[in-house]
Amino acid sequence: MKSILKKAAGIAVAATLAFGMFGCSHDSDDDPVVVVETPVPVKETVATPTFSVAAGEVATGTEVTISCTTTGAKIYYTTDGTAPTAAGTQYTSAINITAAVALKAVAVKDGMNDSAVASASYTIKVPAVAADFVLVPAGNFQMGSNQGYDANKPVHTVTLTKAFYMCDHEVTQKEYEDVMGTNPSYFVGEDADKKVVAGEVQENRPVEQVSWYMAIVYCNKRSIKEGLTPCYTIGGKTDPAEWGSIPNSSDAAWDAVTCNWTANGYRLPTEAEWEYAARAGDATVDALAWSGTNAEASLGDYAWYSSNAGSKTHEVKKKSENAKKLYDMSGNVFEWCWDWWPASGAYSAGAVTDPRGDALGSRRVGRGGSYRDASGRCAVFYRSGSNPFVQGYILGFRVCRTAN
Repeated sequence: MKSILKKAAGIAVAATLAFGMFGCSHDSDDDPVVVVETPVPVKETVATPTFSVAAGEVATGTEVTISCTTTGAKIYYTTDGTAPTAAGTQYTSAINITAAVALKAVAVKDGMNDSAVASASYTIKVPAVAADFVLVPAGNFQMGSNQGYDANKPVHTVTLTKAFYMCDHEVTQKEYEDVMGTNPSYFVGEDADKKVVAGEVQENRPVEQVSWYMAIVYCNKRSIKEGLTPCYTIGGKTDPAEWGSIPNSSDAAWDAVTCNWTANGYRLPTEAEWEYAARAGDATVDALAWSGTNAEASLGDYAWYSSNAGSKTHEVKKKSENAKKLYDMSGNVFEWCWDWWPASGAYSAGAVTDPRGDALGSRRVGRGGSYRDASGRCAVFYRSGSNPFVQGYILGFRVCRTAN
């Protein structure tokens, strides 16, 4: 018996020549019987999935996509570190990373072996916070007042579940111009009613004549400039360059702006966050309380208002700070907040958690009073409201950031 190696269709097979079988003699001229062993087909394996963002520290809100080079393969993934299977969650769109997560993915296709499991673990990078930002911890407080205008009533318990960083001063003319390229302020120049007071620095006065629309553009532009995740989205876009011109009248698209409260970029405080920071732990709700003091006789130590401001703005941080080391929370310029002015004209009764105001309205809330306001309008509970397109000599803002 002899063995001869033949190749059929590119596959090496062993062909055995059998002699003397079926009564054939050793000297027979009959063709030998060839026995061919049919090879078992080898299944191909699906390519291993890949992640668009390398594992490691990422900014909150980072979107990770998963792809596979095998045409027609389906991808399944897990976020808890367990092995993914075709019975699990199928990948259909980018995964938004807002907390530490261990992604695993497998790709499958009928007629092929499943891919190897791909893994990538992510943690949230905590960006540095400037020295002039103050951490305001989560907590609860009594918001509002039982006296004065109905808009201040009723006193109610507010719980804030997330800590946040608040800038210790109002956005200055220099800070605004560095981001926006212009300075819209009225209080610029050598005219007597505009000129900076001796001993103060012009560029460190609070920016004013800023509309609410302008303030949210500043927030996103500054976030992008500093490599942070922008908070505000208009028309599905977070880059203000794609929003169009800043409106000078009511604009439905801009009024429908949404806020990503988990993003680490700059934003306006909610009015609850603003009042919580302004009170700085002061539980007194029925006294005429200002940020830093409950005594009107001491207000001039903490605020620029109608009695001491000389009808103009002043350099930030020239007065005493409150217990949270925040300056000018009362007086100097009114500060825009996120919230719409309530349709009811007052607070809802009962305790609330993380309030962010009505879903829509015609005016946005302002807080803190200004250089030309009497003491009552500078109280921590006093509320005002203006159309979001309005620019006024008294309208400025300060920014905050969510603490992840």
